[in-house]
Amino acid sequence: MKNRDTRFLLCSLILLVIFCTLTFSFFTVQINTYNADTISEVGTLYMSGLNERITMHFGTTIDYRMSHVEALVDLLPEDGETDASLRSQLAYNAEARGFAALAFYSADGQFDTLYGSPLKVTDPEPFRKSLNAGEKKVAVGSDSQGAELVLMGIPAQSSMAGGGESVALVAAIPVETIKNIMALDEDNSLVYSHIIRKEEDHPTSYPKPTGPPPLR
Repeated sequence: MKNRDTRFLLCSLILLVIFCTLTFSFFTVQINTYNADTISEVGTLYMSGLNERITMHFGTTIDYRMSHVEALVDLLPEDGETDASLRSQLAYNAEARGFAALAFYSADGQFDTLYGSPLKVTDPEPFRKSLNAGEKKVAVGSDSQGAELVLMGIPAQSSMAGGGESVALVAAIPVETIKNIMALDEDNSLVYSHIIRKEEDHPTSYPKPTGPPPLR
């Protein structure tokens, strides 16, 4: 009788231990799953908010710099005649505002450099079409040394050196300047942002990027 009671108690204890182990294991798995889902959701919300903030910061930065180009356009006379003195004044103001280069831009895509190195647009056709249509345009380009630049064009009619008339005034700032403005705390942050240039001419046949893509 005593052995039977002992076996019953022992079996009950073993079953109780197994039940408790399974119960705690189930709740542990559930809690871990809920924690992972919560962390993922919080991370998604955080990155979404961070992306929106960076995008707004980029837009504000470009708008601010475009306003500087507009201020240079305001110096142009209404009759569109630009003499050597005015060209020198435009160049001085462009340098004072931190631009790397300044140039008039013609309807056929030619630059008349006022200050800095000669400019080249990476994807010239969309840039030319927009400026010919009287629109503001931001594009990526380079100078004669190959340094990457952000080009900002504002519609402006003025006489160009060698004849012809411009459709826009284009100012350039180094891509590195934009990167520094957009950068987070580089020493401590693991978050990096890239500006992806839209491929209008070949939207489905572009190479896989190997580094930060340029702007347009």
